[in-house]
Amino acid sequence: MKGYNPWSFATLVLITFFYYSSSHAQPFQPYLSPQDSVILYRGVNNENLFNHTVKPKQTLYSMSKYYRCPLSTIYFYNPTLASSSLEVGQKVTVPIPNRAIKRYKKHQIDQEKHALVYYKVSPKETLYNIAKVRFEMPVDTIRKRNHLSTDQLAVGTMLHIGWMCIDSIPAPATMAVDGIDSPLFRENVELFQSYQIEKIGKKEISENGLAVVARTTSNTHLLVAYHDKVPVNSIIRITNPMKKRVVYARVIGEIPPSLYQKNVAPTVAVSSTIAEMLGVIDGRFYTYVKFMK
Repeated sequence: MKGYNPWSFATLVLITFFYYSSSHAQPFQPYLSPQDSVILYRGVNNENLFNHTVKPKQTLYSMSKYYRCPLSTIYFYNPTLASSSLEVGQKVTVPIPNRAIKRYKKHQIDQEKHALVYYKVSPKETLYNIAKVRFEMPVDTIRKRNHLSTDQLAVGTMLHIGWMCIDSIPAPATMAVDGIDSPLFRENVELFQSYQIEKIGKKEISENGLAVVARTTSNTHLLVAYHDKVPVNSIIRITNPMKKRVVYARVIGEIPPSLYQKNVAPTVAVSSTIAEMLGVIDGRFYTYVKFMK
C-alpha cells in the first residue's frame, strides 16, 4: 500500500491502548485507609489477630505480601478459604505482630498514612498484662492514651494502642521474636496443614475428657501426644476450652499405663510444650480432641 508506515500504525495502536486503559481502569484500593480502625483481639494461641475486610482486586497472595504473612498462616486462621473463593466484603483473619504497630508517638504521626490500632479486651485480662506482656509498653502510656481513671477493664473495652502505617508492614528481623514467627508456631501451622489433608475422604471424630501432661516423655519439647484411638504419626487437634487455645499434635503412640490415675483412662496425653501453649498450669486438664477415622 502506497504511503503505508507500519511504525506509525503500531504507534497509533499503543496510544489507543494506553488511552483506553487509563480511562477505564479502576483505581487501586489500598488494603487499609486512614479511616480504618485496626481492631485487634486475642487469638487461640494468645496472638493478636485482626479481621481484614476484603476490598476490590485484593487476593490472598497480595494480602499475604502486604501483611508479611505466609499463605499457610492465612489458611491456618481461615481454613474455609481452601475450598471457597474470596469475595469483596469478606472477613479474613490475619495475625498482626508488634513490629507492625507504632506504639509510641515519638514524632508527629501523618494521619493520611496511618490507621488507628485498638485492642479489644478479652475476659480475665488486666491492664498490666495487656500493656507489659502483650504490647511491651508502660502501663501509664496506655492509661493516659485512653484517659482511664481506673485500671479495671470491662470485657470488650477498646484500648487505643497506637498506629499502623497503611503503606506496608515492616518485614520481620532475621531473628524475629514475634509469636507468629516462632519455630513452634510454624510447626503448629505445618501440623494444621497435614490435618487438613488427612480430613479428605475421612470422618472427623470429636471427643472430650481428661488430658494429662506427659512430663517424663523424651519428647517434652515437641508438639507430640499419646492417643489410643489413632495410628502413630496421625495428627490430632487439641483444644483447651478454658483458655480457648488450639494446638495440633503428632501422635507418637498409645497412652502409657504410667499416666493413668485411679484407673481412669485419660483421653489424651500431651507433651509439656503443648501444655504450655494451651495455657495449662496443672498436670491434668479438660480438653476437646478431634481426629480422623
